[in-house]
Amino acid sequence: GTDELPFGRVADGADLTWDRWAPADGLADAVTAGVAPGPLNGIYVPLRLGGHCQGASVHLTLFSGSRTIASSTRAASDVDGGWTGFALLGRDLAAGDAYRFAATSSLPGCHVEIGLTEERAARQLLIEDPGQAVRLVSTQQSWIYERPSAWPLVSAHARWRAFPDQASLLAWAATRPASDADVAAFVSPPGSSTAPPPAAEDAPATAPVVTSPSISDNSVRARVAASSNTLLVVSQNLADGWTANVDGKAAALVAVDGALMGVFVPPGQHTVTLQYRPKTFLAGSALTAAGLLVAAVALAAPRRRRSKGPLGP
Repeated sequence: GTDELPFGRVADGADLTWDRWAPADGLADAVTAGVAPGPLNGIYVPLRLGGHCQGASVHLTLFSGSRTIASSTRAASDVDGGWTGFALLGRDLAAGDAYRFAATSSLPGCHVEIGLTEERAARQLLIEDPGQAVRLVSTQQSWIYERPSAWPLVSAHARWRAFPDQASLLAWAATRPASDADVAAFVSPPGSSTAPPPAAEDAPATAPVVTSPSISDNSVRARVAASSNTLLVVSQNLADGWTANVDGKAAALVAVDGALMGVFVPPGQHTVTLQYRPKTFLAGSALTAAGLLVAAVALAAPRRRRSKGPLGP
C-alpha cells in the first residue's frame, strides 16, 4: 500500500552508486532488467523528480516476462534524489527468474528520473533474512510485524523441558541452542500436580502432526496425530478462564515459555479443545440463572394458589 517501506537484507550484486540521471519514460527494458536472487521483499532505486509534482505519486511496477508481479506507490514528497524504497513483494519470483521494473508518475507534468551506473539502473534488491528477528511493514497508521522464528499458532512438540521457576526458564531460553528450537519449555515446580509425561529423548521417527486447527475469539480446536507423547502449544496468552479437553476429557494447561498455552496429549490421534470462559462470564451466567429461577417461582406461585380453589367454610 501507499507509503509502505520494505525490510529485509540487501541481496548480493547490488549497484550502490550511480553517475548520471536518465528519464524513466522511454528507458529500454534492458536498463532495468536483471536476474532475481529469489522471492523479493522490495527494491530501493535512486529517483529524482522534475516539473510540477505537487500532489503527485510515483509508482514502481515489477514485471517478469509478460506478467506483472507487484506494484507499489510512494508520495512524490518521499522522493528526494536519493534511494527510494518500494515494498514490492515478489513472492512469485524464483532464483534465476528474469525481471524488470518501471517507474512512472501519476501526473503528466511530473517527470521521473532514475540513477544509472553505465547503462544499468542502480538498485538494491531486498530479500528475506533468515536471521532477521522480525519482519516489519510500516504505514502512516501502524507498524505491523511478524516474528519468523515464532511457532505457528498451533504447534505440536515431541520434546520439552520443565523448569522449577520462570527465572531458570528464561535463563535457558536466552541461550537456547539452534538444535533446541522446537523444544517447548514450561514451569513445573517440584511436586506439581501437573507433572509432565516422559518426553522422547530423541526426535521420534514420525513427527507429531497438527491438522484442522480452528481458532476463534474464545476457543481453539485441533487434531493431533503422534507416535509418542506430545505437547500441543497454542501461541496465545494463558489466562484465567481457559480450560482444555482431550477427546472430551478435562486436561491440565501448562504455561509454555511462561505465557503460552500448552496441553499434553498421549500417543495416537486425538482432538484437543480449549475454551475461554472468564470469571465475569461465569458470574454473569450464575446471576442470570438465579434471576430466571426467581422469575419462574414468582410466575408459578399465583397458579399454585388458584389451583387450590376457594377456601371451604
